[in-house]
Amino acid sequence: MYINALGNENNDTRLNAIKGLSEMGEPAVEPLIKLLNDKDNPPNVRSDAAIILGKIGNSIAIEPLINAMTEAKVKFDTDNLVHHHVTIVG
Repeated sequence: MYINALGNENNDTRLNAIKGLSEMGEPAVEPLIKLLNDKDNPPNVRSDAAIILGKIGNSIAIEPLINAMTEAKVKFDTDNLVHHHVTIVG
C-alpha cells in the first residue's frame, strides 16, 4: 500500500507513505531498493525511496544509494542520506 502511494501526485499521500515506510523499517528495505533501482520510476519516487532508505539505515542499501546518486537524472538530498548512513558504517 505505501509503496504504491509513493507514485501518487498528491503530496500529502506521498508524505504519509514516506512516514509509514520509515516506521515499517526493515521489511520495507527490499521493496524500496527495487523502487530505487527501477529507472522507469519517476525521479521523485526514486528520490523518496532513497530518503526512506536513509532513514531506515540498513547497510544493504548503501551500494544501491551510491549507484543512484551517481545518476544525473535523480537528485537527492545527499547531506540527509550521508547523515543517516554514517551511523551504520561507523
